[in-house]
Amino acid sequence: TTLSSLLGFSSYFYIFEKGKDLLKYHYQFNEDLPPFISGFVASILSNLVYIPNNIIRTRMQLEPGQYNYKHIFDGLKQVIQKEGAKNLYRGINLFLFLDALDSGLIFGFYELFMRLSRPVFNLEKKDLSIGLTLACSVGASSISAVLTNPLDVLLTRVQIMNTGHKSESIFKMMKDMYKQEGLKGYMKGYLGRMGHWALGSILLFPTYEYLKVKFDLHEH
Repeated sequence: TTLSSLLGFSSYFYIFEKGKDLLKYHYQFNEDLPPFISGFVASILSNLVYIPNNIIRTRMQLEPGQYNYKHIFDGLKQVIQKEGAKNLYRGINLFLFLDALDSGLIFGFYELFMRLSRPVFNLEKKDLSIGLTLACSVGASSISAVLTNPLDVLLTRVQIMNTGHKSESIFKMMKDMYKQEGLKGYMKGYLGRMGHWALGSILLFPTYEYLKVKFDLHEH
């Protein structure tokens, strides 16, 4: 799990930075648009190795007795033996779209907030402000968490299904959820999701900005 996360994150940031520069300087995109697009694409390409681990992790968080996995590798083994290897990628289309959307929104809003905030505090792109970085990262991650929570609820319900459940289309699941739970059903767990993304962002973005300053990777 740690190895897949390290590979995923390293490949993500490489693709994100290269894609952002490509769109901005070679295709002359508006400066606010490349982070959204590049973050979306980078997430899709870097998460293929992470999806099986995410499914097992999600199932292990359920009540005892539903899935008795001892650890990640045991979970992977059981899924392959009992459900088939293809079920390690259950909901892959929704997962990739949701994760790419999350990443695109978070990085896009983060860079937008930073660009708008730097002139207010008389900061250059190469100046490192931990307070401003934290504020922008929490704001960006919180907005993304709320906007994408409905898709996260659907993804969780898809991932906890086993082969004993009848497969249903995403649109039918959304329709049934609305009939049974109303609009509030789509927002279940949004506060926890906001906290999860905010906690991750306050660790991620200061490190991200520090490394950009350290290795002089800021745009000039």
